[in-house]
Amino acid sequence: MSDIIRTTEMAKGNRKLLYYAIYTAILFVGILGGFIIFDRVLMPAFTHGGGTLTIPDITGIPSGDAEQIAKKGGFDYQVIREEHNDSVPEGYIISQRPTPSSPAKKGRRISVVVSLSEALAIVPDVAGQHYRAAMLEIEKAGLQVRDTVFEHSDSVDREMTIGTSPEIGEELILGSSVDIIISMGAERGLVKVPNFMGQTLDDAKSLAQSEGLILIIQYRKIPSVPEKTVYRQGTDPGTLVERGNSIYVVVARSEEE
Repeated sequence: MSDIIRTTEMAKGNRKLLYYAIYTAILFVGILGGFIIFDRVLMPAFTHGGGTLTIPDITGIPSGDAEQIAKKGGFDYQVIREEHNDSVPEGYIISQRPTPSSPAKKGRRISVVVSLSEALAIVPDVAGQHYRAAMLEIEKAGLQVRDTVFEHSDSVDREMTIGTSPEIGEELILGSSVDIIISMGAERGLVKVPNFMGQTLDDAKSLAQSEGLILIIQYRKIPSVPEKTVYRQGTDPGTLVERGNSIYVVVARSEEE
């Protein structure tokens, strides 16, 4: 009798273990299934609107094409800035954010920087200025002086600026080179007589030669004036005379001469 009771109790214990094992297995399968459903269905729907998308590469193409690609891929599109760029054509995409191939949810905004045309500079009006001042003004405008071209001019004084090449007022790409045209004075016709007084004889000769004039020199003893210095000139400074004319000057000589 006791053996029958013991056998019955063992059978009940085994059934409890079996039920427990079945319950544990069902619970495990339920948890695993719930995790899979949450990870594969609920989470993507919540975070990615149904799935993760990849940001397309829209750099280096026209802005209009880039916008079409972005919107066709499920993204928003915004131009946040335009800037000058020497290597990217006008209207093309310089950069984008987020970067290409980044994961993003549908509707994410792609922000881009679009290239403007190359920066321009205007050739300044330097006509009539001394060539040194003209060169500084050209450089201040964002341009470079390439060559200095010397030409004779009947209307523009020597060392003054006649003009530029390209011409004054023309638009150039920032950093472009400009030639400056400088007057050598009149080749023929009238020239202004320089002021020779107070100059050394050598300086006076050089100045006269540069203006196309000839000096006729008369020496005198003038105690108050250093020797070989021009004391007086026959034609007043600023007088218009023909190139090749002679100008009389009085030059101080030493007492021994």
